[in-house]
Amino acid sequence: MTQSFDIPDSFTVEELNERLLDAIPEEVAHHVELQETLHGSQQLSDKEVLDNALTIIRESARKCDSPILNKVILHEICKLMLEWHSKTSYSAFEQMDPIQALSWARDAGKFQAILNILETIEVTDSDFTATAE
Repeated sequence: MTQSFDIPDSFTVEELNERLLDAIPEEVAHHVELQETLHGSQQLSDKEVLDNALTIIRESARKCDSPILNKVILHEICKLMLEWHSKTSYSAFEQMDPIQALSWARDAGKFQAILNILETIEVTDSDFTATAE
């Protein structure tokens, strides 16, 4: 049986941000299986990492209710991940571990692809991060 949804023709930015803030915990809960892993020098649990990330997202939405802020944050995070994976790949190459170097370089390429795609998506009429096509 197919479930039907009433999909509106448009949303205001305020409506979209309100729905985004409401949806974050449910969306993440369905896609992430939390483990007992500890992260960083702060030894944060998976749940603490997730809670911190959601807090940052919510706080940023309160500071700027335009989707451009989320896109810029996503763009900058992808750039940091590209840099991290590239440096780690190079380090593995220097340590004569070609399998690890290749794996890290492959993932760096995936982040580069994400950045390339992200630059083709406009989120506002004045999206300064989008490339003209």
